[in-house]
Amino acid sequence: FIFCNPHNPVGRVWTEEEIAKLGAICAKHNVIVVSDEIHSDLIMPGHKHVAFANACKDALPKYLVCTAPSKTFNLATLQTSNIVIPDEELRTKFQSILQQHFTPSAGALGLEACRLGYTECEGWLAEVIDLIYKNYKNFCKFIDVNCPGVTYSDLQGTYLMWIDCTTFGLDDEALDKLLRKHDLFCDAGTLFSQGGTMHTRVNLAGPEKMLNAAMQRFKDAYDEAKNA
Repeated sequence: FIFCNPHNPVGRVWTEEEIAKLGAICAKHNVIVVSDEIHSDLIMPGHKHVAFANACKDALPKYLVCTAPSKTFNLATLQTSNIVIPDEELRTKFQSILQQHFTPSAGALGLEACRLGYTECEGWLAEVIDLIYKNYKNFCKFIDVNCPGVTYSDLQGTYLMWIDCTTFGLDDEALDKLLRKHDLFCDAGTLFSQGGTMHTRVNLAGPEKMLNAAMQRFKDAYDEAKNA
């Protein structure tokens, strides 16, 4: 079972009770869980990330936890990730496959960047989360005032805003073309699942000035769709 916590693209932070129930079901049916927790450092105010193993105290299936400093500290190009596999047999199988197909080692620069991020950048990360949440609230307010009918999910974690554009009255291809016409290079919802029809995903991790400009372009696209 591939479990995304926090969820991307919806931005949901799962509760301890929800995770424990999932773990119990998987343990009962001998299902291995891959818990993708790459956004776990980017949690919005009022919410708390619970690691998979910490929630599944009573019934813990075999599991892998995938994390990385890449989202938290924008270090994707350094190719540093962390895969936690407590079960020795499962870990041995994983390492065997890794050695056959990949280079199973990180570079020195990536390791040092990871260490510095998690030991010396707590204050910086707090400022980043404040900025993301401020951008989210500003975008919500802007949509509510200027784009009636457009809805969005409650951002609990990640820096990604999930927006429902059904009210534009377009199909998915036309929506994507319209947003690009207005220089909005968002991720189309259909990239994620059938449930993403007529949705788009917006990156909130940027300067307020840039996001304000993007908001106006989003309104221009909305107005064009409504006036067509």
